[in-house]
Amino acid sequence: YFSGVVNCLSRLVSGFLIDKFGYSKLMSLVGILLTIDLVSVYYVGQLHFSTLIVAVWLVYFFAFAQFSTITAQV
Repeated sequence: YFSGVVNCLSRLVSGFLIDKFGYSKLMSLVGILLTIDLVSVYYVGQLHFSTLIVAVWLVYFFAFAQFSTITAQV
């Protein structure tokens, strides 16, 4: 259930932001944030289990951002 909410929210936010900043800037930012999140998952997960869950949901959020930008890629 919650992954569907994150998917929808990610598409809405990235669709709004692509109108403001453009495809190349938005995808560069999303790629950098996704990289930082993936690198930090190991260290954040050692702090507390709930922080690991938040980091995993952020990975979902950033990974789903590409789907609303498919029309801008053409």
